[in-house]
Amino acid sequence: MKKAGLTLAALLLAAIPAQAQIERAYLGAYTFKPGKPSSPGSRGEGLYLTELDTATGRLSAPRLVTRNPSPAWVTVDRQLGVLYAANEAGSECGVSAFRIDRATGALTSIGKTAMPGPVQLALVPGGGWLVAASFGGTLNLVPLGADGSPGAVAQSIRMDGSPKPSQVTQSVGNQWTGYRDQTRAHGVAFHPDGRHLVMNDFGVDELVIFALEDGQLRLVSRNP
Repeated sequence: MKKAGLTLAALLLAAIPAQAQIERAYLGAYTFKPGKPSSPGSRGEGLYLTELDTATGRLSAPRLVTRNPSPAWVTVDRQLGVLYAANEAGSECGVSAFRIDRATGALTSIGKTAMPGPVQLALVPGGGWLVAASFGGTLNLVPLGADGSPGAVAQSIRMDGSPKPSQVTQSVGNQWTGYRDQTRAHGVAFHPDGRHLVMNDFGVDELVIFALEDGQLRLVSRNP
């Protein structure tokens, strides 16, 4: 979601162990220029790294590790050491993938898949697939190579549904009322079985369940 100022869009504590008593955390920050859609603008430049001293609870000052357009969400494949970022806004929307240097925490690009405005990501337990929820109302299934690099979108599902009357008549000043105009894919998470995906439709207030079967997502149920 878009907010003015520096937005810490995603935080993964203990994503990749650095050394004894130190854990790394990657943060994404929106990179909007002043003016619409973010005013007065965001001061972020992309993906940042901070380190947590688990003995003292102190966090180091975040440092930029790579420039990346508005990474609204990050997730990590710990086994492969690959970080995925959802680039939500601007002309470079899509999912970026980076190899993590386990010694330094540096990020090296290993690929990017274009798609409209992804806001959240979910990795299939066991690997092989990534699901990206786009706020415009689509759910995108992306195959991953053996090295974690993303391929072209294998399936794109356009959600349907209509906002309930109570959603579009919210109190004056509610900043989210304008987003209750249509179905809007938002939160996504896989069940530990690696087969079932739960998606939050922000636009119509529903939890939608899918099953991943033979490389395709199949709708199972919609739950108000």
